[in-house]
Amino acid sequence: MLSASAHDLVEIFSSDIMKASALLPLIVALRQRTGEAVRVPVEVLEVAADIRERIEERMAGGAGAGFPLFRGTGLMPGVDLSDSASLRDSME
Repeated sequence: MLSASAHDLVEIFSSDIMKASALLPLIVALRQRTGEAVRVPVEVLEVAADIRERIEERMAGGAGAGFPLFRGTGLMPGVDLSDSASLRDSME
């Protein structure tokens, strides 16, 4: 199984400003997992907290270090996250 660090995922998801706004709660959750303090509206923080909780549940269930990159992670339904080229294509 391939995996990527939270920092790497933030870089990928943030690479397109227009699409990054739609992924803001996910990006915030990942940035918070790296220990970064993030200033965003309360609503975004609430959704980010839910996302972090789901990530932690998946990791506690044996997902291992990093974040699993395969179809069906629930983070981006229908997008194959197995390689960064596929992910970038899906964001265009």
